[in-house]
Amino acid sequence: MLNRIRYLLAIAFLAFGTVTIAAPYPLEITQPQPNLNTDNRFYRAYPGLEYNVRPAVFGGVYPFTYQLTQAPTGMSIDARTGEIVWPKPTTTNSPHSVSLRVTDSQGTVDTVSWTITVTQDGFAFIDANNGKSAANGGTGTITNPWRTISDFYGRAPANTFVYFRKGTYYTYVANWDVGGLNLRSTEPVVWLAYPGEQPVVDMTKAYIRLDKGNDAWFSGFKFQNMSGGNASYGFLVAGPASRGMWYKNHFYRHLYSPDSKNQAPISLRNTSGSNYIAILDNVAEDTSNGYGLVCSYKRNKVVVEGNTLKNIGSQIGIGLKDGSYYWSIRGNTAVDDVRSNQGVIWTYNQDGGGNYDISFNLIKSPSSGRPVRVGAGPAGYGEHYFYRNTFIGGQSKAVTVDELGSSPGPVRFKNNVIVNEDASWPQHISSWDGYSGSKLVREDNLAGRPSAGIVDTEGMLTAAYAEYRGTHGHHVDFVRPLPPELIEVQ
Repeated sequence: MLNRIRYLLAIAFLAFGTVTIAAPYPLEITQPQPNLNTDNRFYRAYPGLEYNVRPAVFGGVYPFTYQLTQAPTGMSIDARTGEIVWPKPTTTNSPHSVSLRVTDSQGTVDTVSWTITVTQDGFAFIDANNGKSAANGGTGTITNPWRTISDFYGRAPANTFVYFRKGTYYTYVANWDVGGLNLRSTEPVVWLAYPGEQPVVDMTKAYIRLDKGNDAWFSGFKFQNMSGGNASYGFLVAGPASRGMWYKNHFYRHLYSPDSKNQAPISLRNTSGSNYIAILDNVAEDTSNGYGLVCSYKRNKVVVEGNTLKNIGSQIGIGLKDGSYYWSIRGNTAVDDVRSNQGVIWTYNQDGGGNYDISFNLIKSPSSGRPVRVGAGPAGYGEHYFYRNTFIGGQSKAVTVDELGSSPGPVRFKNNVIVNEDASWPQHISSWDGYSGSKLVREDNLAGRPSAGIVDTEGMLTAAYAEYRGTHGHHVDFVRPLPPELIEVQ
């Protein structure tokens, strides 16, 4: 019976229509990294508290299949997204060995293994409603939590993982730096929402600054009122931040910022040497006084996946600037008043940058918006690969490429759905400065005016274009290639 089930699953997969393409970049699990210590979130859990992590994957051909080939009892993985959940970690037999296998749509495989130490050591707890200040006897344990950020700031060791209970916390503390709460190398940089709760971090007076943020992890929060100092950052990452993770957060409301300092919920500043950052499954809402989600300089092997941008107004949503290389931007959604005139996705590389895999994103702009703009400065830019996105909205130069003549390129658009009024250009993909050479590749994109009825109000292909479902545009039914052991009939 088991063999028959395996056979039927295999036939179901093989019968599903697919488009065979080559991966633009090799499949690589970028988080977790192997052979790290318990300073990294993947490697440490608290007894009895849900362990929830998600791996980051660069390159390959999306969608992927995720599989745990070794795991402790009770741990599970979502085969579609890779989210790993272990409801009740146990100290028995700790450390626990875990092995992850990722298979892309062409059958390419990458694996990684790590261990999870389950311990009460190296954790702290704060509770805005029921905790005690350190001055009043709070000790930061699960049974006697601290009350505010000020209680652990300057007191807890740098490798402490801090759990926040529900309530509102303020980033302004007595020994803050100008504009920002500086999480230096001596401060905890792993902040976790207590399972099942969403703490609120109010950033009215201070953003969070990371000067040394390797292995930083922030998950499960609502970060609101980003207006610290004179620039409305959420996180200003001014130093190294290799293996940094922002996961399942809600960034809400940029307050007015009088200066233009590349402010964003996550601003990755001009610092080289930081790799393997991941920004996964976040919501950015009403962030209209800066970049909608992220602005970056000189960061490499970054994965931006599964995020939702809403009401970002006329601002850029995802901005890649000088010296950023090897990014996967996939499966993101931008809707509800996203009318950037620069581009909801904007790449602008004055000092070089490129090797971008931009795929399976849905961007719905009004007629005044611009879903995508690729631009450059003196040094030009490298390869951009746009595959199976849905870009809706805009009139003149809505999906546009600039200064490609002086850049190495190429810029490739393949199997996208593009709906705008810019019908004077082939497949509705324009060149800002009139470039018409071979470095701009338009291949089998489904393009037309809104009046053609290609997509419905949700950005999905209509019945009239049903033949393109599964081959064009952002939508994925999550039919995955099965691992070889499941399609082998024994």
